[in-house]
Amino acid sequence: MKLILQRYLLKEFLRIFIPTLAVLEFLLILGMALQSLHEGVNVTALTELAPHIFFYSLPTALPVALLAATVITYGRLSGDNELWAMLTSGVHLWIIVTPVIVLGFIFSLFSLGLNAELLPKSYHMLKILQERAVNEILAKRLGVAQGKMRFPPYYIYIKSVEGGAFKGIIILEANGEEVTNLVLAEEGSLSVDADNNLILFALNKGKFIKPGPYGTASTPTAISFDRILFRVPLGLGEYTAFKKFSSLEELLKLKSKTKREIKAMRGISMEKKLSKSGLRNRFHEVEEAYQNAVRERTAALVQAEKSQEIIAKEKIKLQNIDSEAKVSENYVRIAEDALGDLRLSKELTGPAHPQLDLKDKDIKIKELTQTIEIERSRIEDAGEQKRSIRNTIEIERQNLALFKSKTESLKIKEADAEAEYERWKKIVDLREKIEKNRDLTIAIHRRLSPAFSCLAFVLVGIPIGIMTRRGNILMGFFISFLVVLLIYYPLVTAGKVLASDEKAPIIPTMWGPNLVITAIAVVLLIKVFKK
Repeated sequence: MKLILQRYLLKEFLRIFIPTLAVLEFLLILGMALQSLHEGVNVTALTELAPHIFFYSLPTALPVALLAATVITYGRLSGDNELWAMLTSGVHLWIIVTPVIVLGFIFSLFSLGLNAELLPKSYHMLKILQERAVNEILAKRLGVAQGKMRFPPYYIYIKSVEGGAFKGIIILEANGEEVTNLVLAEEGSLSVDADNNLILFALNKGKFIKPGPYGTASTPTAISFDRILFRVPLGLGEYTAFKKFSSLEELLKLKSKTKREIKAMRGISMEKKLSKSGLRNRFHEVEEAYQNAVRERTAALVQAEKSQEIIAKEKIKLQNIDSEAKVSENYVRIAEDALGDLRLSKELTGPAHPQLDLKDKDIKIKELTQTIEIERSRIEDAGEQKRSIRNTIEIERQNLALFKSKTESLKIKEADAEAEYERWKKIVDLREKIEKNRDLTIAIHRRLSPAFSCLAFVLVGIPIGIMTRRGNILMGFFISFLVVLLIYYPLVTAGKVLASDEKAPIIPTMWGPNLVITAIAVVLLIKVFKK
């Protein structure tokens, strides 16, 4: 009799549950289909999306359908006094509620499988097919695109379209409130690379601007360009996509890997007193100080090398001047010897030496005298030049010693700045890994907790149905949507908001809706069992 009664209860339950689930699925699929059509997806592409929309909406429809079917089933049994007839026949209430509770647990496991494996794949395919369809529409409308387009983290502004060319293009890359990159272009054109899921901007006459760290007054850096191809990815970022598209097993593996990485960084300060933005600003300050130290040492090293080059060049000049001075000295010596010979021969000129022409000797003496004066002047100039060069070499040697000394001190300063930079880099890396680990934990619990809402809804639906004593379908739906819309989903939204706070515990925030619904169910079940 016990088994016959439980089969009867399951038959009654499934008789209501199956059409209820079908109606909810139809409504959800219809809503998502209309949204896709509104975004530009055509009917042909929608037929490809339909199976994935079905699986994507199933984890949402399943708990609500279970709740509605439970309330309606036990409400009808209670309203028609079938429940009281069973109880007065000696059948314990546990026997009456156990089959549906077991069925709720089975559906929780089924929903867990959907969330863990099938849902990420369906979501991935849904995203790909939607973006492909939207890309086709976008590609057709590129010639008239104007105004603002959002492809987070990129935000694109187009001032006007003239003859198929875009004028006044602004591309922002933002990380929350912080603008990380800015591209300005006078004109350009764009196309869609559907295979690689990219928008390609061919930009002309513009600038890349890198703003300073957020919250600081540092000067932005700008790089001009004449023509460049800028790629804007469509859809989710790699890490976000991984969290959404990966199976539960892959998420658990990544979390395990991240925990090992965090464990390997044991001993590194976490700087908990600094907020995320404060830590980022502090890291930017340390990074800037390190870069300044590198620039200062590099500048001093360049000056030292420049002094060495000057000394080497001046030494070569000194050698050349020495060589020229020696040549001039040789000219002077030879000219003086020749001048002496000419003067001597002039004195000996007379009847005994008729062959010598006094006039020619005077000209040669004068030429030699001028040569000697010129060469001696060159020797004096060479002496001045050598003194100047020696002074320059001495100054540059002093500069070289100064720059070498400065380089050594700056090398120590740079090493200290680098050590500080590496320390803060490790702190930032550790905080990022901890944040990543928290994000993964949240992603894992977001896969687990919704699945067990099936069991929680069945538990709370049983006493509500018994206490209301109404088996009306509309009333069952009304009560179910009150529980879902007024209790469950507000708690889910609050849990997501609280989970974003690093100080909030993850398990209570993510499992809070199920725990609250289960607690309400326990209180109501105790009340029903006492009656």
